[in-house]
Amino acid sequence: MKNTALIAFFAVFAAAPVFAQEQDWRIFDITDSEELLVNLFDADSINAQGAALWEPESYADRLSVEVSDDGFIHTGVDTVLYFSAFGAKRAAVIFESLHYEHGVVSACHACGANISVALFTDLKEGRWQIDRFFKHFTTNGAFGANGSAQLAQFGESQWCLALSMDWMGQGIYGEYTTYYDLENLDKLFTYSTHGDNSGAVGDDPNISYVFDQELQLLRNEPTDSGWWDFELITIGTELDPASLRSTPANRVQRYFFDGTTGTYTKVCP
Repeated sequence: MKNTALIAFFAVFAAAPVFAQEQDWRIFDITDSEELLVNLFDADSINAQGAALWEPESYADRLSVEVSDDGFIHTGVDTVLYFSAFGAKRAAVIFESLHYEHGVVSACHACGANISVALFTDLKEGRWQIDRFFKHFTTNGAFGANGSAQLAQFGESQWCLALSMDWMGQGIYGEYTTYYDLENLDKLFTYSTHGDNSGAVGDDPNISYVFDQELQLLRNEPTDSGWWDFELITIGTELDPASLRSTPANRVQRYFFDGTTGTYTKVCP
């Protein structure tokens, strides 16, 4: 009888904390960067700059993000972005992991920030439930630094994460933006917002080029998918690959959301 009572006591005692943990680990105050970093990245400590210092938990971590020379991965909150979808207030928290050598950020040409994203739903009174966490899903930026992150609405309840960056190599300069479906972070579309080769050829009108591209959403035209079509407007010049001469690059190309591929595709003439 005594053993039976003890078993019942421990069963009740064990069950209650487990239930509490299952409820609590999903609820955050997204204005508390330290809480986010400690829980999502199992941080060993937070440094004076507000970045989490944590050791790679798995081989996958080591493959996805470069460990700094102090043995830690340095991860901070880049920005918190708010949006509304399907009647709910939501938020996307963007994290960046940077690589340090001798206390400074490594600034190689191809070294950008490693990006992680957590999606939350507002439960009111400062309580946010985490919905999905995409750890080390991509990199963004160059010369050791991150680019910029914004949200872009592509339908009534369709939202994208827009990651932008610029890069220069051998005198050729480019600015780029990539859109990711905010629900699953699948890549939808990427394009160059600006490009020129003046750093390589100067102002020679025969072989120099410079162009700008702008994406204009067609919000007033309904679509079956719910994702708005858009037009990509190009103005300037480009290098003809056949003649290697500068040619006009003024055009408008329409794109639509292809549900089969989950990406934006050109509308055929």
